[in-house]
This record gives sequence, C-alpha cells and structure tokens, in this order.
Amino acid sequence: MTTVFPLPSPVLPEFSTLVLKGPYHASAPIHLCLTHVANRPGTKAVLLTPSRDNFIAALRDLNDDWLNECGGYGSVSQALSRVDVFYPPTPAHASLALSMLRVSRPEIAPSSLEIASPCLVLLHEISSYFLDGNNSGLHTLASYLSLVAHALSTLRSLSEQVSGSHVSLVLMDSRLDSLSLPVLQPSVQAPDVDLGGQSEPSFRVAFLIHHYFEWVGTFEFKETPPQMESFTHFLRLRETARGDDDEADVIMQWRQIDGQPRVFNNNRTGVVFVFQ
Repeated sequence: MTTVFPLPSPVLPEFSTLVLKGPYHASAPIHLCLTHVANRPGTKAVLLTPSRDNFIAALRDLNDDWLNECGGYGSVSQALSRVDVFYPPTPAHASLALSMLRVSRPEIAPSSLEIASPCLVLLHEISSYFLDGNNSGLHTLASYLSLVAHALSTLRSLSEQVSGSHVSLVLMDSRLDSLSLPVLQPSVQAPDVDLGGQSEPSFRVAFLIHHYFEWVGTFEFKETPPQMESFTHFLRLRETARGDDDEADVIMQWRQIDGQPRVFNNNRTGVVFVFQ
C-alpha cells in the first residue's frame, strides 16, 4: 500500500514502474517513500534529487501538517530512517550513484551504496539537470532518457541479486511536460546561418518517457470559488498498456487547506489534505 498523501488516504495502484508529473505537492515524495517502506519490513527507499536546498525549501513552504505533527513519532521516525536521500548535482553524479547501489550482504564489508531489497528507487525533479544551470544547452534527448534507462537497468540488477526480490522505480518530475530537448547537440563550430537558419528541433521528453513506465500519473488543479481559498487538485493515473482508455483511469481528487487553529494558541496548523 503506497500513497503520496498522509494516511488514511487514497492509495496508488500496484506498480513496478511509475512516472508522476505536474504540480504535485512538495511532500509527495516523502509520503511515497514512507508508505512504501512502512508496509514492507526490512526494506529501504532511495531518493535522488538534484538540490538539497530546493528540496528542503519546497517542504518548508508547503508546511505539511501531518509531517510536522507525526514526523517525530516512533513508528514514523523508524520508517523514515529507512529512506536514504542523496543529492547528485549533475546527471553524471546521478548515474554514478545508481551504479553504486548494491543489495547489502552481511558477510561482506560495505563498499558502495548498499540497500536492502526489495526497495524503491525514486528519481525526483531530474528535469532540473536539463532546464537549469550553465550547461543546460549541452544536453540532448538522450541525456534524459539514458538516465532513466540507467535506473531501470540498475533495478533489474538489484532484483537479480536476491532471488524473488522486487525493486520499484518512480520518476517524479513536475516539469516533465514542459521539457523539450534536441536529438543532436548543436555544433559550436557551425554558425546558425550555415545550417540554413534552422537549428535542430526539440522533442517533448514526456512523449517518449511514458513508454518506459507501466503507470503514468498527472497532477492537475483548478481554481475554486474565492471564498474557499483553495484549489481543487486531481491526480489522474493511467496504465500505459491501456492506451487512451479514459474509462480505466484512476482519479483522485482533494483540496489543500490550512488546518484549524491549535487549542492553546492562535497559530494555525500547516497544510492538510481534504479528499473529495
């Protein structure tokens, strides 16, 4: 039972590979990793995200009340201790981290990023590698796809290390739909005029990345009447094998609102999720 919300809440379908895109809440990756390991004793989750500062700032800005209230509880804290977060600053560092993942073996001294299996590997906001920074113009469509393919290859290797084990991959990328990359890297020696005034066209990464995953989830929201002071949020989940079958979609609907004032002061709690 895995979800991107505080429990009790709607749960995600069973999956081996899942991509989540769109404006999801900042605490979604935490809840996903937490609920994954909490229901699977002895497992761990590995979360790779490009920037520690951005990750923490987003969590602070959201102010998830459940994490504030329950994050320090013994059972929750114990489960969170089995979520390892790494901050590879470039795609090369992310690939290196993935290649170092191994299933832990008590008889051998640890020499790499050893994890228990089965487990969850979560790639978070990796479009930042290709949309931000001074080297963003050096990347191509293969840069993004190869990182995902590397993760899938790593998961297969981890699953083979222990008989009967199962490792899942989740890609969470809020800007995936807006990411377009060229197939070929533009030549720095050939001016645009020599190319007939046309540079290499860009292609939408999301169009191809869907083929790597069993499930695709898209977060959306719409404005509600002003007096409600909130948005209505949606998560539409589609199994890729079903193609364009809208009737088979799994849809979750909720609102994010500020909690009620606390009993002993006038300070309000953080954001809570109200399901519809």
